[in-house]
Amino acid sequence: MDNDRVLPQDQVVRIVGDADPREFSLFLGAGASRSSGVALAGEMIGEWRRLAFRERAGPQEVFEHWCGRQPWFDQPCEYSDLFEMLFPNERARQKYMEPKIEAAFPGWGYLYLADIMSQGRFNLVFTTNFDDLVNEALTRFIGYNAVVCAADSEVAAINVATARAKIIKLHGDYLFKSLKNTREELARLTANMGRKFAEFARQCGMVVIGYAGADESIMSQLATLLADHETFPTGVYWGLHDPAAPLAAPLAALVAAHPKRLLLFRCEGFDAFMARLHEDLGLPAPLTIDQPLTAARASIDRLLAQTTAQQRENATIRAHAERVAQQLGGSIAQVSEAASLDLLDAQIALGKRDHAGALTRITRYAASHPGDAQALTIWGSALMIQSEDEGQRDLTEAAAAKWREAVRSDPKWTAARYNLVSYHALRQEYREAISEAQALLELAPRDANLRLNLAQLYAGAGRTRKALQGIEQLLTDDTENAVLHAWRGSLLEQRGRPVEALHAIERALQIAPANAWIRLQAAQSYARLARPLEAAAEFNQAIQLDPRNVGFRIMAAMFFLGTYPCQAHQALIHLVEAARLEPESAEVRGWLATAYLAMDKPAEAQHEIETAIQLDPTESRLLATAAQVYLASNQPQRAEPCLQRAITANPNAVGPYALLVQVYARLQRWDQLNAVLQRIAQLDPVTAAQLQQQLATPFGGGLGVAPGAAPPAAAAHKLFDWFGNDGGHH
Repeated sequence: MDNDRVLPQDQVVRIVGDADPREFSLFLGAGASRSSGVALAGEMIGEWRRLAFRERAGPQEVFEHWCGRQPWFDQPCEYSDLFEMLFPNERARQKYMEPKIEAAFPGWGYLYLADIMSQGRFNLVFTTNFDDLVNEALTRFIGYNAVVCAADSEVAAINVATARAKIIKLHGDYLFKSLKNTREELARLTANMGRKFAEFARQCGMVVIGYAGADESIMSQLATLLADHETFPTGVYWGLHDPAAPLAAPLAALVAAHPKRLLLFRCEGFDAFMARLHEDLGLPAPLTIDQPLTAARASIDRLLAQTTAQQRENATIRAHAERVAQQLGGSIAQVSEAASLDLLDAQIALGKRDHAGALTRITRYAASHPGDAQALTIWGSALMIQSEDEGQRDLTEAAAAKWREAVRSDPKWTAARYNLVSYHALRQEYREAISEAQALLELAPRDANLRLNLAQLYAGAGRTRKALQGIEQLLTDDTENAVLHAWRGSLLEQRGRPVEALHAIERALQIAPANAWIRLQAAQSYARLARPLEAAAEFNQAIQLDPRNVGFRIMAAMFFLGTYPCQAHQALIHLVEAARLEPESAEVRGWLATAYLAMDKPAEAQHEIETAIQLDPTESRLLATAAQVYLASNQPQRAEPCLQRAITANPNAVGPYALLVQVYARLQRWDQLNAVLQRIAQLDPVTAAQLQQQLATPFGGGLGVAPGAAPPAAAAHKLFDWFGNDGGHH
């Protein structure tokens, strides 16, 4: 590597220190955890080579010669190939990882990082590591609970705008089976992880430490993001421990392609970088250093015990280590320390979703501190996790009761109020959520994220005028915020002002033309204004920007099927790709059936809808779509049980009854047909009148009274009519 192109560490420290708190996210690789006791990939590869040799080599083989003949030896994917070969299932790989990671303990770099994060910097940490060292440092040393996400199903719910620190574990957590280790697993990020990574990339730059840049899942995503000039607005700074060493091929390619956006810097190591940044920010020594007895002596003892000679060479680490060692010579108030440790251990258990451990410790602490707002907040959070893990919904109210008690104990304790806002919002109890958010706003009147959340709550409550006022007030302070303009457009649409709504969305696009979600919103706005050509163009643009987004492809297909039934092949293109991306999605399979029905391909439609019902046998709209497919292929007897099941699942939906009229008309079962019409008249008199008029028309107006099936394209379009423009099954 050309050292002239590698920035000095102090320059990057200065750039990050001078930036606003949320201008940079942090990306940590395995090198960051080495000094905390986590083995590097190269060390595990050495262990696996010896294990493979013992198990697979002949008795006369020489280790070096045997390894040199293996196809995996010294290859870019050696880690993945060896791990999968020696530990061929998820559980075996997890069991291997558990003891290696559980033995780790957050070292000095993590202590400084935790303190920096508690001050509002590095609000977002991405990591490929399976360990929990960032979160453990926050809870153990600082007493701070971050949002930790290791599952693809959870990450979509993470809010970009929230102030709470977020830790996103791109390859999973060692506590769960679904770790990303094998070549196939490392080929790409899961769908929601990839989308959230891209979403955050448009908000801030990134500092990368301890990561070699060899995983295809990460590097291919970064290549896509760096090609979009709307991402990483303050650049990507990539730390190199040894600039003289050759770069991994994917990283070298990215540096060559984006030399002004991806900048390399000399990083003396994770510990040294964080110590230097902590000093540059002018932060006082963390409480763990200045008041170690309060912060828990056991943690400090272990921190000092694992301090290496190399770490002591750093002046900041050495000075703090000497200071804390001197303070530990004093006496300890045993009762006070035990109580503090209970509170601290409860926080740590909470960070690991160990509700039983958290409850044991927090109830013990609360016995001697009955009015402690922090303890009551932790207690409520532990109950909420227990409710989620065990499916006991009654515990959610018990959790909320603890948070209310915390607020009564200390009305200025914001953590409990934030929890109550989320609790009521999830239950769609908007009045209560708004009340708590308004109380928070009195405590933090300049918190823009809170004001945005309050506007969103007003919108959820149907108070669009108040929501619009809130968004427009935010826009007076931040006129170039594309997300706010997009929100304004959405609210104007709800208030029946579609032309103004479109203007707001177009303004958002001027600011952020590469924002796929805003493109999608523009497409929907054009469609509502009967401007189909522009709508189609925007749908295609959104998908080009986010090609792995299955939801985008479904919405584009809905547009083509609902607006241009003759263009069903366009919908089919998107749905076939969606099925390739998410083959287990019943929703996608159901839409494929609708598209094939519109294209007069009943056999293909039947295959897809039967696959969909195998994946989700109780979804009423899938069952209704199946009935429509069977009717299109003149199989009314098979349609009837599908519709009966759909009605059982959703007895107030008109669509299945309307299709049942068609079934009974085909089968000439008039008494049952009349009974169904009476039920439709109770639910929707207009639809009942339309059906009766069609029945009075010769041959049933396409309802199939005469022998033969309705034309499939017309049948698919009628499905839209009966179920609304959201289609026959979604």
